Amino acid sequence: MARKPNANESRKVQPVLSAQFRRYLDQLVTLGYGKTPTDAARYLIDRSIDDLIRAKTIGPGFKPPRRRK
Repeated sequence: MARKPNANESRKVQPVLSAQFRRYLDQLVTLGYGKTPTDAARYLIDRSIDDLIRAKTIGPGFKPPRRRK
């Protein structure tokens, strides 16, 4: 089944991963977390960001904490 087009503007990000992390992504693919390691990484990033938004750590109205002097 084809993925639905993203309604939001997209930008490409290319993180550099260790060989071990890449092997973990390959394992996630075998477990069904996408068809490619890129799909698995996208799933993990999307899920992590959604969790942070739900926890109100980031999101609309985000203000970085003030630094102590």
